[in-house]
Amino acid sequence: MNKIFNLFAALTCVFAFSACSSNSDSEYKFEEQTYYRIVDNTNINGTPYFARSSANFVLNPEDKTIKATTVISLNGSTITIETGAMTYTVLDVYTYKFAGNAKASGHDVTNLSGYYDRATNAVYLEMTIDGKNNVYITSIPLFPYTKTTVTPVDNSTQPLVLDNAIYGLAFDNSLSNGLFAIMNFQLTSIESPYGEIDYKGFNVVATPVGYTVNADLLTPSISGNVEKYTITDLKINITSQGRAISGSYTCDGKNVTFTGTTFNIKEE
Repeated sequence: MNKIFNLFAALTCVFAFSACSSNSDSEYKFEEQTYYRIVDNTNINGTPYFARSSANFVLNPEDKTIKATTVISLNGSTITIETGAMTYTVLDVYTYKFAGNAKASGHDVTNLSGYYDRATNAVYLEMTIDGKNNVYITSIPLFPYTKTTVTPVDNSTQPLVLDNAIYGLAFDNSLSNGLFAIMNFQLTSIESPYGEIDYKGFNVVATPVGYTVNADLLTPSISGNVEKYTITDLKINITSQGRAISGSYTCDGKNVTFTGTTFNIKEE
């Protein structure tokens, strides 16, 4: 569990690593820690199966292809999923979209598609296995494309709007504990952005479209002004199968609301 909680302290390293990722042979190979949910599409409102895994990727910028390999548990059996080389299109400077075919021994894989973010190494895969199991695989949820509004509870000043805050979450295997991390955050226009603030100790619920997080009170894991950054009434809703976030909380006499996405695309 400590490994999960230490991941967000190393987010800046993720960004730096991504910047110089090309190999001399034009293939870039990388591994991502992932979460996956399996939704039974014959019982769409049922509780999804949730687990952690990892996925290996090979990106070829010359051919504009990406392929992936991952292992998941399905109905108590471990299966390996291998995609072919999927042609990608560039939706903007950083976000790639792809679709293609995959194989899994003894299982039928259809409707495979996904996204990749070149700036953060974030990945997303979705597919249907055996016609009824909708599988959604995401990197550790990171949302760098965001808008945050900080409003005094008494409306004494105009709201502060931030467009460079980054939000991330990490969960343990049982979803019984988690970490909520905020980077580049400030409560007023005259203070410098706080590099990273971590909050631990809340329950996460997997839903058919993502996750929900709620907490009455969270104390930050920082060495500075703990009272100032203590938050109450936290509500987070992650949708678009893990690719979009919206949330709200109260902090230092201010109401904070935020929305964001993992990839620089409009999520419905």
